[in-house]
Formats: sequence, structure tokens, C-alpha cells
Amino acid sequence: MGLEAQRAASGDLDAALVLAVGALEENPQIPMLARFKMVTNVNRMEETLSARKHSSLRLSRFVLEGESHTSVVPVALTRGLRAIYSRRP
Repeated sequence: MGLEAQRAASGDLDAALVLAVGALEENPQIPMLARFKMVTNVNRMEETLSARKHSSLRLSRFVLEGESHTSVVPVALTRGLRAIYSRRP
């Protein structure tokens, strides 16, 4: 059963999701990135998903200080894998 079908059938969402973004992605000194509001959007996505109260959803959010759009990838990958695998039932 797919995630959407599972959610519709049970009202829950049994999944692990990691949202990660570099804190510098909204730095006004990097206007090409700042205009996309990625930090704001990641925070909003976490708030929206948390408000749905899916008891089985394992949600992690990281705003990674000192990281930009390019440098965030390896840090986010490492942090995300740790978050997902350290919370396994």
C-alpha cells in the first residue's frame, strides 16, 4: 500500500522524513538564493506536517548553520541518515 493510500485509510502516515536546509540559503548577502526563501519554506513544511498529528510520522528538521545550497548536501545527507536510522522501532 502506498503512503497516500495508507494515510487515507488510517489517518496516519508511517514514514520517516528529514527536512534539511543550509542556513545561508536565505542570507541577504546571497540574493540569488535568498529569494527562494528555502529556510522559511522548510520551517513552514515542518509546521504543516506536525500540525497534522500523524503519530507514526518520524519527522526531523535541520537548519544547518554555515551551509549554503551547495555545501549543505553532504552534511544534510549524514544528518538525515543518522536521524532516520537512530529512530527505527
